[in-house]
Amino acid sequence: MPEFDPLNEKLKKQYEEKLLYASHRERRTVDAVWKSLVLFERFTNRLPFTTLTTEQAAGFRQWLAKQETEKCEPLSLATMRSHLANVREFFLWLRLHPTVGRKVNGPAIEYFHLSRNEDRAARASKPRQAPTVEQMRLAIEGMPHGTDIEKRDRALMAFAAMTAMRDAALISLRIDDVDVAARTVWQNPKHVKTKFGKGILTAWVPLAPEFEEIVVEWVGYLRGSLGYGG
Repeated sequence: MPEFDPLNEKLKKQYEEKLLYASHRERRTVDAVWKSLVLFERFTNRLPFTTLTTEQAAGFRQWLAKQETEKCEPLSLATMRSHLANVREFFLWLRLHPTVGRKVNGPAIEYFHLSRNEDRAARASKPRQAPTVEQMRLAIEGMPHGTDIEKRDRALMAFAAMTAMRDAALISLRIDDVDVAARTVWQNPKHVKTKFGKGILTAWVPLAPEFEEIVVEWVGYLRGSLGYGG
């Protein structure tokens, strides 16, 4: 098997730049696309992308079904669907490429799909069991809070319970985003890692008075004793 195909590498790099700078995709999304393309090259023994056939596209789906994760488990349908979609979108872009697009087998691109039943199963999500307010209260009450770090961790847990914020957004908040008086938090997309980069004004849900007390006390400590915030 050749280590790489020079034209493939050039095309992958062009597509990467298109995703990053024209489509404004996040780096982690682009990395996932790159991984899918590398898998496809592995399947074809790094044949040039311009040699795409319906047999390759259909065979790739079957090949993915036989692959395993790092934990030696079969790939999930959701993972297979993601890889197929990434490769399909790449070839749709390649079909319009000014120099090699005419060489790409357009009809073969549609073979990068799961079956309808598999696709429905891949998109189905298992209901998650959320903790009850009492369970959250017991967990937060049981957290140590002697040191500043322990107080911070307890306040984060209480704040997460009241706002249901995503963890990535929660840890990227700034103290000025929190309005204690209004009992709200402004998820500013300029620095908060919100989903799709949206600005979100979130009200605190008054689940338990002690949750609010913990958060208010911690914010007051940060602003008063440690001098954080404007």
